[in-house]
Amino acid sequence: MIPSGYFDGLTGSTRNAKYNTLKLGQPYDKSVRDLRILARQAGVKIRGFHQMTIAEVARTTGLSPNQARMARQRETAEPFVFQNASSAKIRTFCRLADEHGYSAHRGGRFWHFSAAGCDKGLALSVLIDFYRIAWGSQIRTIALGDSGNDLPMLQLVDRPILMPKPDGSFDAEVTAKIPRIARAKDQRAETWGAAVLHELDPH
Repeated sequence: MIPSGYFDGLTGSTRNAKYNTLKLGQPYDKSVRDLRILARQAGVKIRGFHQMTIAEVARTTGLSPNQARMARQRETAEPFVFQNASSAKIRTFCRLADEHGYSAHRGGRFWHFSAAGCDKGLALSVLIDFYRIAWGSQIRTIALGDSGNDLPMLQLVDRPILMPKPDGSFDAEVTAKIPRIARAKDQRAETWGAAVLHELDPH
């Protein structure tokens, strides 16, 4: 979602008074429907945002009730959790998702089900292209993430920064793909901000 008028000549978007919206994935209702179908085919039980109460989302994410309510108002993709699924069953589900044009990636607290290729890397690459066209120059990019679903974004930018998980460990999938990635000391909100400010410092 990009503020109206922020980029001149923005095409391919749905417009309203405040924002231009570019939808890069499948419509939400279709994503949820296909998620449930594939879960049944794989023999796994899942619980998605569409099945959770506002209180449950708030409790799981640490969001306020109002933030949790807004988090459930989705346009594409669905966060979900597996319920007592074995590793083999999860692999079967991921394979089926891939065969049907979707991807399933583990995030910090949830798995994320979305159309294949419609990930944080795609969204960021579109935004980077907009800035390059608008400014007529190369730009320096920074991204912070803590999980495997952040990999497409972290691999795209000039300066990727890996945040630790609540237990202080770092995501093995990310470190395997980007061994020399910069690592933050903890996951507090202040640390995220400090990491960005450090990169912006001309030192």
